[in-house]
Amino acid sequence: MPELTALLEGILFAAPEPVALEDLASGLDLSIEEVAQGLRKLHYQYQEENRGLRLKAFEGRFTLTNKAEVSRAINQVLAAPKRVKLTEASLETLAIVAYHQPVTRTEIEEIRGVSAEQTLRTLSRHNLVTELGRREQPGNPIEYGTTEEFLYHFDLQNLSHLPDREEIRNRLKQEGELPVSQETASRKAGAEAENSPAGEDDSSREAGGARENNEEG
Repeated sequence: MPELTALLEGILFAAPEPVALEDLASGLDLSIEEVAQGLRKLHYQYQEENRGLRLKAFEGRFTLTNKAEVSRAINQVLAAPKRVKLTEASLETLAIVAYHQPVTRTEIEEIRGVSAEQTLRTLSRHNLVTELGRREQPGNPIEYGTTEEFLYHFDLQNLSHLPDREEIRNRLKQEGELPVSQETASRKAGAEAENSPAGEDDSSREAGGARENNEEG
């Protein structure tokens, strides 16, 4: 039987989306600690060896992505995913959702002072925000929150790693462009920052927001 690191590598390479630590342990009939140790070993192998892949963690789930230094070559060969430029209004709404979720459209509009219908539609179309359900209050308004794609783009393990609001506003204002395609392959081709495997702390990643502007046409 192959070594555990080889099994984990093969599973994560074949998986279309990140795999939970518990699912890896259950499927391999091993303890969570055994799998966590295997993931740490795989992580160090990718760090120490001249490899093009790295192990990435998101909320207790794991996947393989390319290292930043090979991204240019990948894009040259495989064509970079199409990107869309979001308006400052959309970026501002995204920042509000990130920090106030679950949040209703009315609450977003109270913060921004203008209608949020179009910006929420735009962010939903690009899979950056999603409907979480309906709030139990008169009218049962829809509650919105960020998606896993949001975590992927800003390289966050989970929402607890969000930086302070000023950082997220600056980051979003500087970047302003987000991937249109939500394909796993596009995500893997576009990855650019390191995350630690199970049991290790990550430093907070930067994300950002911007001020109000005109909506997308």
